[in-house]
Amino acid sequence: MATLQIRIDDTVKKQADALFSSLGLDTSTTIRIFLYKRQNI
Repeated sequence: MATLQIRIDDTVKKQADALFSSLGLDTSTTIRIFLYKRQNI
């Protein structure tokens, strides 16, 4: 399994974390879902 590291503005990260949390997800899981879905299009 690979590790993905990114740099992102603190404000964007906080907003994304709040959004994903409201959906019952964490950021890592959300990005993983996005990448898997993108792969299977």
